[in-house]
Order: sequence, then structure tokens, then C-alpha cells
Amino acid sequence: MQGWGCHCGDTVVTLSPSEIALIQRSRESALARRAEFMAMANDVCELTGVPFSKVSGVRGDADTIQTRDLICRIAFERGFHPAVIGRFIRRDRSTVLHSLKKTKMTTPDE
Repeated sequence: MQGWGCHCGDTVVTLSPSEIALIQRSRESALARRAEFMAMANDVCELTGVPFSKVSGVRGDADTIQTRDLICRIAFERGFHPAVIGRFIRRDRSTVLHSLKKTKMTTPDE
């Protein structure tokens, strides 16, 4: 099996079959994580009655913002990085961090 190559300016880059397999596994993993995120987000949206298009839209009313904050919190607790969450909901990382700060869970004795 031959590797894959491309021209990058004057340089030719050739990937070995193992490097190609690594890239493919990485892509499959990323797609699986996106599917996991979207399944969770759609469940939250269904429970709150707020469509995901509003959550990832430009503006939002109080219900939309609360739903977005809840999605951010659940995704973060499931191991998603704030920058990745932001990419999925069309927000920047600092907006996700603000959302996480707003929804910080407290224990009953706090």
C-alpha cells in the first residue's frame, strides 16, 4: 500500500499508511464526539422546548440562554473543552467559560 502525498509549496509531504490510519482514527473520534454532543444538546433542547437553532443562533431570550448554559455545563462535565463546546454552539471560548461560571454547581452545604 502506498502512502499519500501532497505538494506544499516546493516541499512534497508524504504520509505513511500508519500516519494515514492515525489521521482517519482521529477524524472518526472527532465525529463521534460531535455526535455525542449533538445527542446531548438535542435532548436538553427537547426537554426545555428550545430548538437548537435558537441555542446556536445570534440572539436569545432568557429561556434560550438558560438552555445554552445548561448545554455548556453538561458538555463540560462530560469532558468537552470549552473551545470545543463553543465551536459546536457558535460561541467563543470566553462565552462558554462565562456560562460555566454562571452555572457553577454548588453542594448542599455551600
